Amino acid sequence: MSIDPQFSSFLATKCSCPRVKGTSVSFELVGGPREMIAPLKQCTAWLKAYFCEPWLTETLPIPEFHHTLFVKDSFTKAALMALLKKVKFGETVSYKELAVMAGNEKAARAVGGAMRSNPIPILIPCHGVICSNGSLGNYIGGQGNHLKPCLLAHEKLLKEMCFLGVFCRAAHLELYRSQSL
Repeated sequence: MSIDPQFSSFLATKCSCPRVKGTSVSFELVGGPREMIAPLKQCTAWLKAYFCEPWLTETLPIPEFHHTLFVKDSFTKAALMALLKKVKFGETVSYKELAVMAGNEKAARAVGGAMRSNPIPILIPCHGVICSNGSLGNYIGGQGNHLKPCLLAHEKLLKEMCFLGVFCRAAHLELYRSQSL
């Protein structure tokens, strides 16, 4: 399998999780050009901070979205943007509630399709969309179901740390989400 050169120069990094002793997250150098395109650099920096140094995400912009899904108006775009702008870090929302936020209260199933189409699932936090009965539902079309509880737990812990004054990126996210995309 060949890797697109623009995506192949992730920095080799290993970092310890500041919250749980003995855990780590790794990014591997997979070869390719020395320089990444700017949006990919932003994504790499944001994801590294999200997982390894969450207090730094407050200082980083969320990368620009250059995916075709965001070019034309659609319900999928409306649902993803509503999730990004209206659901705060560490919170969950039901498919039905997100349908209302996106402008169609009867489109809960369409919200599921929109979440499945999300091209940047951690940056636009579709892991925070759950079923009305409280069950987690699918993540990344069912292929990431093992990741959803981990991401929710990660954000819950960061939110608790924010409450305790240890770390807070909520103000940064609110500022970003208030801007139009």
